[in-house]
Amino acid sequence: MRDNRFYIYLHLTEDKKTGYLGKGSFDRVRAYSGRSKEWRKLFGKCPPVVEILEKELTEEQALEAEKFHIARLKDEGVKLINKDTGGSGDSGIKHQKKTCKTLEELLNEKEN
Repeated sequence: MRDNRFYIYLHLTEDKKTGYLGKGSFDRVRAYSGRSKEWRKLFGKCPPVVEILEKELTEEQALEAEKFHIARLKDEGVKLINKDTGGSGDSGIKHQKKTCKTLEELLNEKEN
């Protein structure tokens, strides 16, 4: 069975001249945490205009589509804050057990 949970999304400023293009799954398109400093600077005060460009993709298809759309948007004059030309992302961060334990301890300290 194919895993078609991925999509390509675009976050744009209101004037649609600057943005960020990403590969996502589940609710990543609406997640504002875990974003880069540049993304927070661009969209911190004004939420992005959101567009889903493609959906129901496998991860391999999404990585290829990401490269295609980044090149296309740059050709159309959209200034993207992406750090690369796409196709190199992963599907989430997988922390080592030691890191998970440390993060859990920090969260527990913060709650108390």
